[in-house]
Amino acid sequence: MSSVILYPLMPVAIHYIFLSSFYATYSGETTVSGIRSYTFETPYEVFDATLDENRGFRYENAERVNYFKEWDPCPNKTTFHNCSLLPFVDCSKRRNFCSECCDGNYVDGTYLLPPGMFPLKCYPGNSVFATVEV
Repeated sequence: MSSVILYPLMPVAIHYIFLSSFYATYSGETTVSGIRSYTFETPYEVFDATLDENRGFRYENAERVNYFKEWDPCPNKTTFHNCSLLPFVDCSKRRNFCSECCDGNYVDGTYLLPPGMFPLKCYPGNSVFATVEV
C-alpha cells in the first residue's frame, strides 16, 4: 500500500478538488499532532496505468520515446512475423502485451510507461469541486 491520506475526526469542512479517479481504502485511526484522524491507503495497482481499468491514465507519449528501456513486460517473448493471418489482437490490453503479434510496451506507434509511472494532470471529465462536512 502507498499514499497514506489522513482526515481529522473532529467536525471540520474539508474542501476537495477532484482531478483524478484514484481511490483509497480505510486502514484505521491514528493521531497526528494531537488530532485524531482516519487513515486511508491507496493500493499500488491504482497507480498502474498498464492495467486495462487504468488505461485512461496512460501517458500519450506523443514524442514516441522509450523512456524506460530496461522495462520489458515480456522478456522471453517469441514473435510471429505473419500476424495478418491471425484474428485481430488488441495490443493495448495488458493481457495481450506478450502476444506473438504484439511488441510488449510498444503499442500503437509509441511506448507505454511501466507500472507506477503516469502523467500528473487534470483528466477530462473528472474536475469536480465539493465541500464535505466531517
